Amino acid sequence: MWYLSSSVSVNNSGYSGSAVKNISDPVTCETARDLVLSRAVPVGSETVALADSLYRVVARDVCAELPDPGYDQSLRDGFVIGSSALGGEDDRCFYQVIGEIPAGCCHSFEIGPGEAYRIMTGGMMPGGAERVVQQEDCIYISERIEVPAEVLKSRNRFIQERGSSISRAAPVVSRGTLLGAADVGMLATTGNRHLDVYRRVSVSFFCSGNELVSLDAAIKQGQKISSNCYLLAALLNSCQALPVDWGVARDTPAEIEQLLSEISSSNTDIIVSTGGMGPGKYDLLKTVFEKTGGEVIYRSIAMRPGQSTLFGILAGKLYFGLPGPPFAVGVLFHEMVLPALRRMQGHRAYLNRDDGAVLDQDISAGKNRFLTVREGVLFFRECTRYVRLPDDGEQPDCYILLDPGKSRYVQGDVVRIHKTR
Repeated sequence: MWYLSSSVSVNNSGYSGSAVKNISDPVTCETARDLVLSRAVPVGSETVALADSLYRVVARDVCAELPDPGYDQSLRDGFVIGSSALGGEDDRCFYQVIGEIPAGCCHSFEIGPGEAYRIMTGGMMPGGAERVVQQEDCIYISERIEVPAEVLKSRNRFIQERGSSISRAAPVVSRGTLLGAADVGMLATTGNRHLDVYRRVSVSFFCSGNELVSLDAAIKQGQKISSNCYLLAALLNSCQALPVDWGVARDTPAEIEQLLSEISSSNTDIIVSTGGMGPGKYDLLKTVFEKTGGEVIYRSIAMRPGQSTLFGILAGKLYFGLPGPPFAVGVLFHEMVLPALRRMQGHRAYLNRDDGAVLDQDISAGKNRFLTVREGVLFFRECTRYVRLPDDGEQPDCYILLDPGKSRYVQGDVVRIHKTR
């Protein structure tokens, strides 16, 4: 797990740490993340129907409206018996079968001494029931059952009492829980029809570049599809954010400034742009961002890919200026944007988990003055987790984090990884 550095503190009220002394100098990945998280304040909540709550984060503790189970029930198919036998020998007892209790029978009644009812799993216990005898543990002969004495001495009565799993008003899920399918099922069992959840964070994004066109446009020589628009939409949807695609901006100060002004005036929580972050003639984002009133928090991260980036605040909204290459976009989204989104959407665990894996091949990291991120594929061999670079066309499932100062990693080295799915 990444831990917050001591230079910056994060709390629910927002930014409370020190700013970067020279925002043009690269900050470490850890410091950049601290600065982002210190501005990522959890958003408000909304009430949703239980059917719409999957993968949402609970905004308040939820307690059981109903106990589980809601009645004393049978845990086996068999016979429920009364408190005493009608007579018999020392090693067996006999009970008269006088009826049947199927699952779903809502009629309440008492079972008398020496009586038995055939009962199904989930069937409601009658009053005065002593235990359920599994049908394989007794002999059914002509409307009565013969039960060995050792069965009657068993501690397991195969009766689940009302509220034995969850009592009414007991906690079911706590604030900050990301709801999975099992959670939704349990909430239904305990009668919770509606929930207060953190609202989904709205993220407006655009891509800049004269060469970029949409997927359904007629592509001319020198143009290419703006794949980052589709990449960002997919990444945002995968973490339950609300993506708002503002399209492609040409590399002109006026067009970018106009677009930033429109987005900053909209009802959105985060703004993300790609492209325009380098030192070239048409890399305009940093200049236009400040011209439109943006507050720059940092301008560079000591990480490759992703060194040329920007994080700041524009009209009270978090702003991430990402570089153009899709790999860099993916890395920065996972390492910076995603933790902020999780925190804003109420996740208790919003940091990427820092795991380890054994390298299955040699990797060169070049000069490696900064943290170097490579795509990786995880697999297990003899109960040990290994990682390697993906083959051509193979989809990666993690990032390999190569720390600065070491130019070559050899097979067998243990490296840090961040899972991406």
